Amino acid sequence: MKSNLQAIRRYSSYLAWLGGSRYSRSNGWYITRGEAKIALENVDDFLTTYDVYSSGHYERLERAATPGCVIWDIGANIGVTSLIFAQNRKVSHIYGYEPMPHTFWCAMRSLNANPALSAKITLKNLGIGNREGNLQVNYTKKAKAAIGISEIPSRLKTLYRIKPEDMESITIHLADASEVLRAIRKGHPDAPILLKLDAEGAEYGIIDRLVETGDIRELAAAAIEWHFTPGEEYLTSKLRSVGFYTEARVLDPGCIGMIDAWR
Repeated sequence: MKSNLQAIRRYSSYLAWLGGSRYSRSNGWYITRGEAKIALENVDDFLTTYDVYSSGHYERLERAATPGCVIWDIGANIGVTSLIFAQNRKVSHIYGYEPMPHTFWCAMRSLNANPALSAKITLKNLGIGNREGNLQVNYTKKAKAAIGISEIPSRLKTLYRIKPEDMESITIHLADASEVLRAIRKGHPDAPILLKLDAEGAEYGIIDRLVETGDIRELAAAAIEWHFTPGEEYLTSKLRSVGFYTEARVLDPGCIGMIDAWR
C-alpha cells in the first residue's frame, strides 16, 4: 500500500488529495471527500476517485436531479458515483450494478464505511446487458475501471504495467436491462429515473435493448460513457430518436467519450 502512495506522489496535482487519505494496517487505505469515505486498493482506485470528482462527468446529471428522483448506476465500480449521488438530498435512492466480484467487494468496503449514505444505496453483484445470461471477461484488479467488453486502453496498460499474466478469465452474470428498469419503475411509480451508464463497451447493447422495448422512455436524463466502436454518433442517434437532447465530449480520442442526454 505504501508503494501506491509513493507512485501517486509523483504527480504533484494529486498531493492535495492525498491529504484526505489515510492508511492503516488494520483498515487499509481510505480517502475522504465531502461526506464520503472511499476505500482504495491501488492507484487505479485513487485515479478513478480523483477523475469522478474532478472531471465534472456527472454535473449535468446532478443538475437534472429533482426531489424524490432515483439513480440507476450501471457500472458502479468501487462505489464512488453512488456515494456522490447519495449525498444529494434530492436523490431518494440509488440502484447500483457492478458485475465483477472483486470490484463489487471493494465497493462494499466503501458502502460499509458510510452507513448513513449507504442506506440510500442498493448495490448488486450483477451486470446489465441486452439479455439475461453469463459472460466471460478478462479481469485484473490493476485496472478495475476499464474491465468489460471493450479492451483496456493502451495508456492504462502502460501506466499500470499490465502484463498478460495479470489477466484472469472470470464469469459474470448479466440481467436484462429492460427487466431491471421495469423493476425500478415498479418500486418508484412516480419518481424521475436518472441513468449513469459506464459499462466498458456494454453501453451499446443496453441502449439498444431499452430503445427496442420502449423502456428508455422511463428515463428522464442520462450520463453515458462510450468506449471504442461504434462510438458516440451511434448512441446519440438512438437517444435523439426517442426524444432526448444530447451533448457529447471526447475524453480520449478514438477510445472514450461522454454523452449527456436530457428531455
